[in-house]
Amino acid sequence: MIPQGVDGGPQVVQMYRDMFKPSPTLPKPRENVGVSVVCAETQEQAEGLAWSLRMWRLQRFTGARRGGVPSVEKALSYPYTPAQKQFLATMEGRFIYGDPKRVKERLLALGEEYGTDDFVI
Repeated sequence: MIPQGVDGGPQVVQMYRDMFKPSPTLPKPRENVGVSVVCAETQEQAEGLAWSLRMWRLQRFTGARRGGVPSVEKALSYPYTPAQKQFLATMEGRFIYGDPKRVKERLLALGEEYGTDDFVI
């Protein structure tokens, strides 16, 4: 499994395919892409939920776990430092959020980029 947003991810998958040696239990290469997805009825709702996920990831990364996933309101009103904003910006490419149409489009594009239709969500 290759997480989405990893630099060179599609190239790593291609290298795996190129170097793959078939075996009796695995006759052809199998790959999938790991991606976090936030899907909501509207794009606006998904963006709010995505901020909740961002803040939770930030807390997890910094060891500041405080009572689980924060509410959308708390995540949106939190006074992020410049360093925290920079960290969140680097994480942005590692998840997909949006309404069902946008999420589907992004997953299909990701599948094309990696040459797979197998995802760990």
